[in-house]
Amino acid sequence: MTAFATASLGSATAVGTVTLEGAYYNYNTDNVFDVAPGFGGAGPTANVGGITEGKAFLLGADYMFPDKVGYGYVQPAFRYQEFDAHLTSVVTRQYDFGINYIIDGHNARVSADYAKVMTTGSSDDMFVLGVQLQI
Repeated sequence: MTAFATASLGSATAVGTVTLEGAYYNYNTDNVFDVAPGFGGAGPTANVGGITEGKAFLLGADYMFPDKVGYGYVQPAFRYQEFDAHLTSVVTRQYDFGINYIIDGHNARVSADYAKVMTTGSSDDMFVLGVQLQI
């Protein structure tokens, strides 16, 4: 099940645009691991192209400011994701905080994102820069 909504607050040119998204996933593998334990050094929840049994959800919110800055619009973004792997009791949570510079809708944008990933027993920080161009 996935839900996605974009709403303008009043006139999009006057107040800005809010985008909300959410998704819930239930991965059922009948209690079978996607790879054999230790196969190729992979852990039981390693993403090696298969699926791991568990439940996951995603929540996200973006706000695009109404005024152009240079060639485009500034859009702060937030995402929260969680995956609970049933067979291993490993829970992974990820918080993403980012800023997008929207130049031409989906055709051109630049992004900078900070992510905090917390898995049972460990924690990592990431910083990602991205450019999206579509011809």
